[in-house]
Amino acid sequence: MKLTSTQTRRTKFFNFGSMKGPKVDYELYIPAGFQLDLSNVNGDVTAGSFDGDLRIELINGDVSIRTLYGTV
Repeated sequence: MKLTSTQTRRTKFFNFGSMKGPKVDYELYIPAGFQLDLSNVNGDVTAGSFDGDLRIELINGDVSIRTLYGTV
């Protein structure tokens, strides 16, 4: 499965207090034992618990995983 979000309308670089840019949240339920490869730009990755192999490529964001069983 591959999920992609793309912004088609460009926003100004300097907003000076106006509306923030677009926001997308994905909530995934992954069966135990799966391998998960995540890549994310300008956002955070948060997981409650994960049982499997996990690979994360992250630019400008934070990673928070409560419980992990498997390899990172």
